[in-house]
Amino acid sequence: MAEPLTSIAWVYGLEDPDGNLCYSGSTRSHPPRRLTSHQRGCRSDPLRSPLTRWAVQRFGGMDDFKIVVLQTLTVPRDDDELLHQAEATAIATLRAQGCELQNHNAPRLVSSPRRREQMRQWRLAHPGYMSAAGKRHYRLRKARAQAMATAAARVVAAEQGEAAATETGDTV
Repeated sequence: MAEPLTSIAWVYGLEDPDGNLCYSGSTRSHPPRRLTSHQRGCRSDPLRSPLTRWAVQRFGGMDDFKIVVLQTLTVPRDDDELLHQAEATAIATLRAQGCELQNHNAPRLVSSPRRREQMRQWRLAHPGYMSAAGKRHYRLRKARAQAMATAAARVVAAEQGEAAATETGDTV
């Protein structure tokens, strides 16, 4: 039996614990599975994306986030362009409505099959480049996060020291 030429896909929004739409994406996975993927990714690597860093800083993670289906589409199985265009439209519409989305990367819109093939050939000719660049970027993000955590710990310790000194009547 031949595989179908189309599949179901969704454009979705993530709702934070305050009930605000904070992210829009697209998926071919069932929406609850996609939400679980976001949550698992946030727990395993809180530095993985601007969304997860924001969620950890603001809410301690994504465990209380909800997924909202914005659009259900039937799309060609071998071409994500229609899905990515729908995602880009949803992002623009939500931003126009005043949603403060945490989407920082533009949806993957490369309209030309020729250009996609050129990009694929470049990646084949430069194996490991994207992996090495990603690892460097991750190390930098991790170092920045550790520096911020250390600075925050120093501020908390200084504030606690001032509070203890005030309680005992000492001056700092």
